[in-house]
Amino acid sequence: MNEGLTTEEWETVQQITALATNTVLLRFGRFVEADDVRQECLLSVAAKEGKVVGWIRQEDNSEVRRGERSLLKFLQKKAEVYARKQKAEALGYEVEDEYFYQAGLIEALIAVMSTGDYDLAGQILDPADVGGRRKKTLDSEGNNIIALVSDASMAFKTLDGRDQQILMLKFGGGLSSQDIADQMGVTRQRIDQLLRRGVRKMIEALGGADPRS
Repeated sequence: MNEGLTTEEWETVQQITALATNTVLLRFGRFVEADDVRQECLLSVAAKEGKVVGWIRQEDNSEVRRGERSLLKFLQKKAEVYARKQKAEALGYEVEDEYFYQAGLIEALIAVMSTGDYDLAGQILDPADVGGRRKKTLDSEGNNIIALVSDASMAFKTLDGRDQQILMLKFGGGLSSQDIADQMGVTRQRIDQLLRRGVRKMIEALGGADPRS
């Protein structure tokens, strides 16, 4: 039977907790405090101390590294669950109504961002049209469009100025790729490449296209 964590092992846990906290803050820093995320991680460690000991108390260095990676993945997941709940509470929607993001949804949200016309929400929230909605098991009174636009705006700000301009001209202004190419003095193929890259970067900033458990 494993004993509790030693002082040295707790130091390792603290270091890995810091890594997990920083990872989550990159995506949810507007909605959570570092100390709260750290505390949530440490509570998870305390609740699963036996499993944590099994991960990090190894003789072989390669096994130690593997165990530390397992602990990091465990804490990142716990921290993200906590952060998602805080984000949902801050923006006024239910966690069950979270969306994951695909290209069509990102493009539609840029149109809303550019115009401020939230009436476009009815066009966006139909998964048959966009394919971006996570399967729901519960109804919710949450205002999903607020969360969607908030996420898209956050991801949009991670892009450089040129990418932002091209995406806005295309999906906000309705210009064709050729129109944008003529305006910027490059080829249409280059604009199409930059559009795909910009949308992909936004999706990556939001955690990827696949729903996260």
